[in-house]
Amino acid sequence: MLFDIETWTLKGQYGRRLLLKAESTPVMEAALRLRMNDLARIGIGRDFGNRVECWVEPTRDDAAYRAVAEEADAAARAKVAQDELTRETAMRLHRERADAVLVEIERLRVERIAGTLADLRTLLVEAPWLLTGKIAGEAVELAALEDMDGDTWRRARKIVDAAKATRARAETTLRAEAHADAMQRCADGALRDAVLEGCRYLSADDADLASESNGIGWSRSTTVLGHVLAGKRTLTEREAAHGLGLLKTHRRQLPRDLRIQIGI
Repeated sequence: MLFDIETWTLKGQYGRRLLLKAESTPVMEAALRLRMNDLARIGIGRDFGNRVECWVEPTRDDAAYRAVAEEADAAARAKVAQDELTRETAMRLHRERADAVLVEIERLRVERIAGTLADLRTLLVEAPWLLTGKIAGEAVELAALEDMDGDTWRRARKIVDAAKATRARAETTLRAEAHADAMQRCADGALRDAVLEGCRYLSADDADLASESNGIGWSRSTTVLGHVLAGKRTLTEREAAHGLGLLKTHRRQLPRDLRIQIGI
């Protein structure tokens, strides 16, 4: 079936010529684009809308007509097949790219959640004193999860980021100038070591993480600075000077020998 056209309809006779018309097809459209001039010579052309026409001459050479039509038909079918292959290839590539994007989005989601859970669990193990009250309980619940939806992840991330910000503010405070007398005293390395020992002593005794006003360990106002100092290997003069001020507030809890060594 040439050009995939099943039926040509006789539309009239003009002189000795017959006019046939039919609905166009993809193969016919491709043939008209590729072999318009050749088809025009055998009377085939485009009509208005989605129709084509064919003028039939009584004296035409049917063999020559069919040879031109068949060559145009073959070229058109090859073009349609190539276009279809190109479309299928494009669609396949589009699907593959879309699948790859979805895989990457999922990878990033899992990675993001895993990173936040790791941060949260590390925080609970290494610096639970950065979490207070209900936040601490919520952090424990979130850290027990293996997966999170968006809202839950954002809440966990907010807790971790807030804790990091609190620690950063404490470090900034400890780098700031302290009282001149304390700075002068803390030029002594032995005193700095004693201050560090005192901070570690109070941190080890701070089982409730300053959640209760019981006179044991740090208070709510000193717990962050105290624990940050206790976690250091050595203290600078400024850090020790700030620590000295904290220890004066809690001197009654320190062993007598350590109080004497520190001079408070």
